[in-house]
Amino acid sequence: MSKIRAYGIWPWLWEIDIITLCNANFAFLVTLSAISLWFMWTIKKSTKARKSSLPPGPRGLPLVGYLPFLGTNLVEVLPELAKLYGPIYKLWLGQKLCVVISSPSLVKEVVREKDTIFGNHDATIAAKMSSYGGNDIAFTPYGHEWRKLRKVFAHDMVGNASLERTRNLRRKEVTKIIRDVYKNAGKATDFGELAFTISINTMISMLWGGKVEGAEVVANKEAEFREIFANLTRLLGSPNVSDVFPSLARFDIQGIGRQIKEIAAWFEEFLNALIDARTNSFDAVKEEEDGNGGEKDFLQILLELIGKEDNASSITMDQLKAILMV
Repeated sequence: MSKIRAYGIWPWLWEIDIITLCNANFAFLVTLSAISLWFMWTIKKSTKARKSSLPPGPRGLPLVGYLPFLGTNLVEVLPELAKLYGPIYKLWLGQKLCVVISSPSLVKEVVREKDTIFGNHDATIAAKMSSYGGNDIAFTPYGHEWRKLRKVFAHDMVGNASLERTRNLRRKEVTKIIRDVYKNAGKATDFGELAFTISINTMISMLWGGKVEGAEVVANKEAEFREIFANLTRLLGSPNVSDVFPSLARFDIQGIGRQIKEIAAWFEEFLNALIDARTNSFDAVKEEEDGNGGEKDFLQILLELIGKEDNASSITMDQLKAILMV
């Protein structure tokens, strides 16, 4: 029988029967072909099923999807796509599949009639990192915790009774701004900066500036807080490559993750100091609150919910901080 021989250090190891070699190669090729055909059939089947269950939309390019064609003015681009593909269409942004809805009737169906199905939000990396892992009402998955946070937000923070308790806090800030404008009569006034200032001051006052202890902590870092808050707002609205290409998130190409970590660390230290100051004088604050007709800021309201026996309205410290941050 024919054999192939190879000579080297151990020639007897290299004596191979040609027929055996051919049979082995043939079996390997048949197996490889069968596996390849099975993979192709599976991919084709899943792609077909995916296409049939999704709305129409632009094809885009491999890997990047429709990103190169979006431009910067989404207000104009998205309605134009709706004219081509209808009131609901799909859009691939990198590795993320998005479904765009532009019809009022469909929006109503999504946000009202089927809100439990569409209640979960895909948080951006910046939003998740700045909200203690998505512990606020915007990014908590739909379920018991989300319903609890919604109840706390709607009833204890922005309900009529809560807004009434913070009315004097808002009035004080508006009065300060009016007084400053009056003092600078005849001088140029930047109303954009003025609007930003009154918004920030009112927010600070409602959140944690209602009591002397909280106001003192804020006053010591007021300028720094404004800068940090402006940077946080900018980063939350900045496009991030890691959001549309999750496989690249570990590299943090734009450095947004690093910046958010620094801001989150600053807020952690700031909020801890604020909470410590408030809890160390809890009894005095309660007496002041009784003397002011029940006036409370949001920090006081939320602190009273921590460790509450009623699980339907008690919150954790991380949830408190996430609510105050976002």
